[in-house]
Amino acid sequence: MDASARDDRLLDLARRLLDGEAIDWAAEGIEESEVREGLKRLQPMLRMADGTETATGKVVVDQPGDRTIGDFRLVRKLGEGGMGVVYEAEQQHPHRPVALKVIRGGAHVSSDTLRLFQREVQTLALLRHPGIAALYETGATKDGLHYFAMELVRGLTLSEWLRKRPPGPMIPEELKFR
Repeated sequence: MDASARDDRLLDLARRLLDGEAIDWAAEGIEESEVREGLKRLQPMLRMADGTETATGKVVVDQPGDRTIGDFRLVRKLGEGGMGVVYEAEQQHPHRPVALKVIRGGAHVSSDTLRLFQREVQTLALLRHPGIAALYETGATKDGLHYFAMELVRGLTLSEWLRKRPPGPMIPEELKFR
């Protein structure tokens, strides 16, 4: 495993640890000395005790409020995945609501993760359909936090919609764009 992949793995384990999960380091195949050294290198990426900033003091991780990223004021967290966090935000110029996806890791993000994030941006930029949110802007802050802003679509998530509908195959009326 290369150093970048190992750092990504250690960062994931550290986040799980901060979230209260008990980590069996031996079962994970990582020596205690490796954990110590790895966490020292990754410390700038780890959220502080209040969950709002990394050790650099500027990267937003979990809590919106009066926080901003670039030209966007965070309103609330909508969701998160392995690569990033998605916020409802307000773009200041022009003033409009957006969905803002922020990559985890700030300036310390691995080149592989950044490449996947950029591929997602490029794919979204090429898609044109009334059922797909439009990409508005991409960027990175001065301290290396990568993000993209897209059309905010209100309503149920796909997983919420699927949980609410009756079990069984979909009927043609369910597949029509509204």
